[in-house]
Amino acid sequence: MILLITHSEDFYNIDLVKGALTKLGYDSMRINSDDFPMKWSLSESLGLNGKVITIFIADQKISLSDVQGVWLRKYWSPKISDEIDEQYKDGCFRESKAVMDILINQLQNVPMIDPIERIINGENKFLQLELAQKHDIDIPNTLITNNPEELKEFYNNSSTELVAKMLTPLTVSMDGSSAFVFTSKLTEEMLNDADLLRDCPMVFQELIEKEYELRVIYVSGNFYLGKIDASKTAAGKVDWRQSKPGEVQWENGELPGELKDKICNLMNDLGLVYGALDIIKAKDGRYVFLEVNPCGEWGMLQKELDLPIAEAIAKALVMRIEN
Repeated sequence: MILLITHSEDFYNIDLVKGALTKLGYDSMRINSDDFPMKWSLSESLGLNGKVITIFIADQKISLSDVQGVWLRKYWSPKISDEIDEQYKDGCFRESKAVMDILINQLQNVPMIDPIERIINGENKFLQLELAQKHDIDIPNTLITNNPEELKEFYNNSSTELVAKMLTPLTVSMDGSSAFVFTSKLTEEMLNDADLLRDCPMVFQELIEKEYELRVIYVSGNFYLGKIDASKTAAGKVDWRQSKPGEVQWENGELPGELKDKICNLMNDLGLVYGALDIIKAKDGRYVFLEVNPCGEWGMLQKELDLPIAEAIAKALVMRIEN
């Protein structure tokens, strides 16, 4: 049995991977992490009879010893019933999260794409940029700060305009339908309000004049690329996700072989089997690395470009199970 850990609002990607695993001869079970504890339950024991961890879900009883592998697609926090008295909700949440964390920790003893510690480490944007630079991958000049004076100095010393974005990953569907904080151009008005920065550090980077953007899906040394050009749109010039429906479309993309080798080294340093990288093809010909999301979206590339990403994830997991 392979566990597919995700959340209740996930669709398409999870079904594709489940189908790919079935074709490879493996049974799998979807587990929505945010449905705990209301829709499934856990039992964890340790003593004279050894360690026993059991998942009770959809009239099934799954023992940890029966789990062959895990795809950690998304890990959301538990959702507590509205029927619980408000004074107890916080305690119920903490206890439920602690029990789930035990499960996730114990599951790391079986093949997993990817272990939670590696995902957390891999989400460190500063580390990503540092390692990219180590492997001679172009990155934008970057400042992460909540110090208004540092930002103003960075702004005054920059030879280009700047963009501002969040440091932590935010979950959003790739069609932009969910609430999201987009990458935005830093304006004089925003700079005048820089004192607000003290309460919320942000990332500031030089604005790269782009020819187009690339979403690069990395799966165990294999690459699946989508190219999108929003440079001629009014709203999507800085962040293509702000483009209006129909203004942009995904096309097949390419990367130089030498850059692929460097990305492989970067992903190996991060310890990640899977990652969704955002790269800009600059007008001056450079490929500029922005970030890698260890749980980033890829469904739109499989749907619109027929790229076999689900099959690649399934094969990578099965390879780890069988080797």
